[in-house]
Amino acid sequence: MGRSFGEVFEQIAKAYPAEEIERAQRMPKHKMALVFKRYYRDTTDWALKGMTERKVDFQVHCGPAQGAFNQWVAGSSLEAWQNRHADTIGLHLLEQTADLLNRRLSVFTG
Repeated sequence: MGRSFGEVFEQIAKAYPAEEIERAQRMPKHKMALVFKRYYRDTTDWALKGMTERKVDFQVHCGPAQGAFNQWVAGSSLEAWQNRHADTIGLHLLEQTADLLNRRLSVFTG
């Protein structure tokens, strides 16, 4: 974060209610959780603002769909993230969808 843990917590203490900070002072795990939340928020802000000097910290949040996509492309040319471009992914989706529809249609037509 470019600062010491103590400095980060001092900044956090200014933004939270006194009761929350007192709880954090009593419970080291809660204190750590507040610092983690701050880092989580900051990394998203840095990414959204395009702060390239913090690019190693960028977080782009995604849900389970990203994991499902990674499983789907495992073993294909799209397994490496460097090969993932919108046009390539779009074609892959279209081809796989056409293949699935053809297989399903062949079941109906015999």
